[in-house]
Amino acid sequence: MFVINCKNYPQISTAPKLKKLIASAAKSSIKYGIVIGIAPPAHLLSTATSYVVDEKLVKKIIILSQHVDCHDTGSTTGYVVAELLKNIGVAGSIINHSEHRIRSNEIK
Repeated sequence: MFVINCKNYPQISTAPKLKKLIASAAKSSIKYGIVIGIAPPAHLLSTATSYVVDEKLVKKIIILSQHVDCHDTGSTTGYVVAELLKNIGVAGSIINHSEHRIRSNEIK
């Protein structure tokens, strides 16, 4: 698997820019027979999952969250909740990135 972490750069900060990246990744995924994970900024996660609905792409392009917190749904404003990510079609998350470190006990 090849993972593209978009970070929060302005070059990928809008839906049209993300759609262009996903389309390009899809072509490469099909051409080289690899799965590509794309981790867009949090505000574009739902948009990203809506772009990956074509049957040919579902198994070739997966959407990842750049972060996830160990909190449940409910009064957890500002946290990234795994259950809610799953509900919109996010396949997984980058965990403990060097720019967003978390403690070992939280990872477990």
